[in-house]
Amino acid sequence: MEFNKTFHSEILRHFEKLNLSQMRKTSAVPQSLWSDLPGDENRFWDLSVRRDVRNNPEKLVNVLLLLSKVEPEWYSCFIDFVSNQCQRYNYQGKWRYLHQLAKLYHFDLIIYRIVETESPSSFFGNRMKEVEKFSKNCPCNFLLQTKPRPKKVQRKRGYNDHGSRKLSHERHSFVSFSGENPEKEDYRNQYKKRSSLINFLYG
Repeated sequence: MEFNKTFHSEILRHFEKLNLSQMRKTSAVPQSLWSDLPGDENRFWDLSVRRDVRNNPEKLVNVLLLLSKVEPEWYSCFIDFVSNQCQRYNYQGKWRYLHQLAKLYHFDLIIYRIVETESPSSFFGNRMKEVEKFSKNCPCNFLLQTKPRPKKVQRKRGYNDHGSRKLSHERHSFVSFSGENPEKEDYRNQYKKRSSLINFLYG
């Protein structure tokens, strides 16, 4: 399909009208506090997708469009989810189209791809209407999590046995020792079982 510049301009104009700042309210952490959070290696986004959307490739394309314009970190988290879903459905039918859009990874490139593959009537009649609806009530919830600090191994000198064991030169010989040796494992039951088995087989 030939690239339609008018169609492309209309899409951008519609997205400029959206109040995308409202979507940030779904975050558990206000934008003003992000600067106080630990570095990227210590935080991650936890994503949950509404049940009626997660298995619908058409709806996921609309969410993809929306998130690619809103927040890069949310979008990156959503791309991981989409990749897993596309693989789950073996890239069949509309899942293949969703996968192709997700690989572009940028709003402008996604729009170019849509202009080349979809008609204006289909886009504005169906897709853009749902994008506007999702911008007011996003089907995805993002919760900013912080990785727990790794537990430090407590190292200490010596051992836990505080003098209860006798030194080798202090131990009595087994001849003069009247009780059972607690440090010696008892194999008697094993020997009895093995002896009984041998007598049964060869007796």
